[in-house]
Amino acid sequence: MTNQTNNETVSLEVKMPVEHEVSEDLKKILIEMSNEINLGDDFSKLEYFNLFLIGLILPALLMIGGWFL
Repeated sequence: MTNQTNNETVSLEVKMPVEHEVSEDLKKILIEMSNEINLGDDFSKLEYFNLFLIGLILPALLMIGGWFL
C-alpha cells in the first residue's frame, strides 16, 4: 500500500471503527488479489464468443423483434 492509502486507512479507523475480523479478511483478499500468480488469466475464445452473443447480439435481436410486435 502507498503512504496515502495508509494515511486514509488510519483516518477511516478514527472516524469509523472497523471490526478487526472483517479488516483481517479484507487484508487477506487484497493480498491475494495483488499476488502476480493470480493475475493474467484470460477468457478463452469460446467465452469471448458467448459474451459477445449474450451481451450484444441477443439484445439487438430482442430489440429488433420488439419493434415489429
